[in-house]
Amino acid sequence: MHDVFYDVVREIASKDPHPFVVRQVVGLEEWSETNESKNCTFISLHCKAVDEQLPQVLVCPELHFFLLHIDKYSLNIPNTFFQRIKKLQVLDLSRMDFEELPSSLNSLANIRTLHLDGCYDLAGSGIQGLPDEMVQFSNLRLLNLNNCEKLKVIPRIILSSLSRLECLDMIGCSNSQWAVVEGDHSNANACLSDLNHLSCLTTLSITISYAELLPKDILFDNLTRYAILIGNSRGFRTNKALKLHKVNRGLDFRDGIIKLLERSEELVFSELSGTKLLLSPSNRMSFAKLKHLDVRESYDIQHIIDSTDQQFIEQGAFPLLESLFHWDLEKLEEVWHGPIPIGPFGNLKTLEVSSCPKLRYLL
Repeated sequence: MHDVFYDVVREIASKDPHPFVVRQVVGLEEWSETNESKNCTFISLHCKAVDEQLPQVLVCPELHFFLLHIDKYSLNIPNTFFQRIKKLQVLDLSRMDFEELPSSLNSLANIRTLHLDGCYDLAGSGIQGLPDEMVQFSNLRLLNLNNCEKLKVIPRIILSSLSRLECLDMIGCSNSQWAVVEGDHSNANACLSDLNHLSCLTTLSITISYAELLPKDILFDNLTRYAILIGNSRGFRTNKALKLHKVNRGLDFRDGIIKLLERSEELVFSELSGTKLLLSPSNRMSFAKLKHLDVRESYDIQHIIDSTDQQFIEQGAFPLLESLFHWDLEKLEEVWHGPIPIGPFGNLKTLEVSSCPKLRYLL
């Protein structure tokens, strides 16, 4: 993806009327003293050789966009590197192996988009969490931490400072040590409930290691796009996806989860426990937006939906459902436990059933 992005940057650079530079690291320090660097607003910097080094300070006072692309090796960023690019709004340091992030990040008070996805050593020998300098990022709109697999600490003080954050990407950060109890100020880590206080947050993609971390009141009312993966789950196909792995249906389906069920376009359940029914009428929902339903390896499930509720029957169900998957459901007997609602599965395009030996009625 970054190779494609780099090519696109070069193409834009040839047409954009604004000062836009695509260059190698070699000679960067000398270039940063030229008039061109003083007026440059966009830089895509490509590092190829292992022995290449960044200058101590990048002198680009008008710089708004900075992309650093490297070829499969770590690169040390000097602590003072960002001191003189205070107008920077977009910073992309994806796929870098950091020993530590530079302290001059605290100079970037105007930063709005920060990409750190795929920075696998972010919590390695140096940093154990997001650096304190990020508390200055009050203008940040997008934070991408996807696949920072070793990231553990999400300081509450940093999360609370991101008051304008609109998009948070944390897919693959399964080792993040979220606090369990909201308001436990003895714990420096943020709680997932703290996300509710980010009033501008509309897009969230996150991996949560286990369902017990979800507080009862987590609602995410403002989300227009989300991918919430609980447990060992990866990948999603729609703008509103919820995946639950090794979740207890009786204990873990709290108010926030139920509200997300109502709004989701994609639902995936694997190794679900604590119930014979996947979806019960107490949820009072018709799944009007659901496009994909995937249920697998949930050995207690006997019925997918209890359709004995009269309101549920009258409303109809699954009008937009495109795909339905039932895999390794040893006790599954039927999809509908009760009368079949009006016009179910009218949009169904893909149906897969595997290892469901007791299934008697499908539709």
